[in-house]
Amino acid sequence: MYILSLLMSPLAQAADCNSYALQNEVRSASAQEVSQNFVELAACDTAAAKRLAPQALDKALEGETAHPLVLAAIEVGAN
Repeated sequence: MYILSLLMSPLAQAADCNSYALQNEVRSASAQEVSQNFVELAACDTAAAKRLAPQALDKALEGETAHPLVLAAIEVGAN
């Protein structure tokens, strides 16, 4: 029983992550929202986050609200 729960936990985590929806949220987010949306996308799909990093960084406000976005962009290897 324990082994079954270990095998199914990645499937449950994958079900919680909707990369397509998160990408749309990053694209349509306001300057105040884009940082949180991008961090969620980076945790879900690093390749998609890397592709959207330039757009998200251009949209983000400078200062504290952009800090998590910048860190997530670095973590996914954005240029």
